[in-house]
Amino acid sequence: MREFAKTLPGGQRIAHGTMVFSIGVGLTASLINPVAFSYSYDRLRFVQPVHIGDTVRTRVTICSKEDDPKRPEMGRVVERCEVLNQRNDVVLAADYILLVERGPKKA
Repeated sequence: MREFAKTLPGGQRIAHGTMVFSIGVGLTASLINPVAFSYSYDRLRFVQPVHIGDTVRTRVTICSKEDDPKRPEMGRVVERCEVLNQRNDVVLAADYILLVERGPKKA
C-alpha cells in the first residue's frame, strides 16, 4: 500500500475521512450537555487529507441558536466542529445540530 500511495497526489498514505470524522467528534465527548441531544450533522467537508502520523484536535464554536419549528419547548444550537492538524490547518469541518431544552423565559 505504501508503494501504491507514492503514485497518488500527495505521495503518501492518508487516513480515511470517516475515521477522521469519528475521531474528531469523539474528541468532543467530554462536552456533553444533559439537556441536549443530537439532531444531525450538516455541511460535512473533508478540507485536507490527514496523513498517517498527523496529530489532530477538535475546535467547537457555537454558530447559531434558533427556534425548533416542530417543538416549541426546544431550540436548535448549531456547533461548528473543526478538526485541525498539528500545523493548525483545518482538515475537516461540519456543523453539528443539537436540540436543546429551553430555559425559563427572562423578563
